[in-house]
Amino acid sequence: MAHDHGEAFPRAETNELVGEALRTEHRRGWIQDLLVALALALLALGLPLERLLGQPVRADERVHFLASAVCFALGWLVLARAARRSAWDSAPALRASLVAASAPVVLFAATTPGPAAAGWLGACLVLVVLVREETPPLVRGAAWLAAAALHPWNIWVWPAWLLRERRGRAVPIACGVLVGASLALRFPHHPSELFAGLDGGPGPCVAWWTLWIAGLGGAAAGLVALARGAPAWILAFALVPLAPLSLGGTIGYDLPWIWLAPLGWLGVLELEKRGRRTGLLLATSLACGAAALVWVRATDPERAWREAAQERLEPSDLVLTRSAAHRYLLATRHGLEVRMLPAEADEALRQAIDAARAAHRRVVLDAASLAGLDESSVRWARALADLSLGAR
Repeated sequence: MAHDHGEAFPRAETNELVGEALRTEHRRGWIQDLLVALALALLALGLPLERLLGQPVRADERVHFLASAVCFALGWLVLARAARRSAWDSAPALRASLVAASAPVVLFAATTPGPAAAGWLGACLVLVVLVREETPPLVRGAAWLAAAALHPWNIWVWPAWLLRERRGRAVPIACGVLVGASLALRFPHHPSELFAGLDGGPGPCVAWWTLWIAGLGGAAAGLVALARGAPAWILAFALVPLAPLSLGGTIGYDLPWIWLAPLGWLGVLELEKRGRRTGLLLATSLACGAAALVWVRATDPERAWREAAQERLEPSDLVLTRSAAHRYLLATRHGLEVRMLPAEADEALRQAIDAARAAHRRVVLDAASLAGLDESSVRWARALADLSLGAR
């Protein structure tokens, strides 16, 4: 082909220019997504929840707050990059991933020190490898194993993976057998992990199946959009974990429905595919998430007690309490020595009290935690205490 002036069409130069433009756009997309992920991590670190939600931790809370913020940001990044790899433009990719990340349960996970944020990251990893047709079974297996290691509830999305594999189901079956064998050895020692505490009933079961709309906020709209004509593996991803968790435990064991939020991302992309603008949905989702954070802070039942404890307690105090939540807050968060009641005949407690007296340390009674304790134990504890915190 030649121009009117007889010059050859510069194919090589044009290909180079187009390739350079595509590479520049790819780099710009990565930079944009990394900056948004960093902003999300910093936002989560700047808004930590003092209220106890989900599973407690047994180490330095500051490390776990950091880990939760990082997992939250990485989960968003996984979704955003997956949308871009599927040829979505920047705007819909950002909107869909932000709708999922602004679900109230995801925001709670991001701002608390428990394992829920790691569960969000694991669910995001599994979903994006299942969505892509060309993902090899070994890659999907690695993602599922990583997700199960991040949070035990992600084990329940295995049936979705099995249904997704149209050929070569040997890999998911082998992984399932491997994990099943390890669970058979672990379950007798930790039976509550996979079933949300194993202390549920009819009421908690109803809560699992009805309150997810409030827990997911704007992402719930994505799930509703995704439900129409959804393939079997998506239905399994959403519903299979609900069965054992709702029948076995309560929504208070850990932050619930965390694996459903990434499906909201997929549903928002489905709405975009149908030609619907999701800007209003994103704004609504962000408003719901912000309102949920305000509400959970305002309704904290331990807020007044915690403020009094911070004001009146000293680092050297020995605290006697009957509340496991108060013990966690004082020991893990503030580094105080805490002993549980009732323990009149506990020789270790008596030795701890004697050691505190010898070191001229105060013995503080957490009087706000004494409800249900018998009168003799209450009198015994009050006689030992130098300071009473709260009221019975």
